[in-house]
Amino acid sequence: MIEILRRNFWVAALLALVACNSETPEKPTSDPDPNDKPENLPTVGADPLGGPTDAPKETAADYPDLKIKTLVEGEGEVIEDGTKVKIEYAGFLTDGSQFDSSYGKDKPLELPLGGGSVIRGWHLGLSGMKLNEKRQLTIPPELAYGKGGRPPSIPPDSTLIFHVTLVEVVDDAEKN
Repeated sequence: MIEILRRNFWVAALLALVACNSETPEKPTSDPDPNDKPENLPTVGADPLGGPTDAPKETAADYPDLKIKTLVEGEGEVIEDGTKVKIEYAGFLTDGSQFDSSYGKDKPLELPLGGGSVIRGWHLGLSGMKLNEKRQLTIPPELAYGKGGRPPSIPPDSTLIFHVTLVEVVDDAEKN
């Protein structure tokens, strides 16, 4: 009798396990494009439905490993979430090797601040900048690309260092 109960238990457990794993996740069909630039990379930290969230607004102070150093003071008003800006940037690994840059390409990166179009470390590091301000952002992996990295140029668990300059605040007339 005990043997029958034991066998029935294992059969039920096996059926439950099979039912839970009935869908096999699809594997990616291609490797990441090594030519991807930050403007082409996946969004990190954005609301997946594109709407407002009830979460409290996070700030750089919430992340002690995020380092923000102002290299050149800006002028004018502080930019706010939702403001469309143009940024010149250069990205480095902690060993000093550069993995990306917009400097010298005559095409700054345009993005809405807080729009979820860049890594969270950028959003937090750009917040509060003024026109022509230059900052150095040292972004820990959890606010960048984390355990996955962005091969081949950004290894897993990489701390990233960016030099960013706010070169333009795009006004409403330019948006239309």
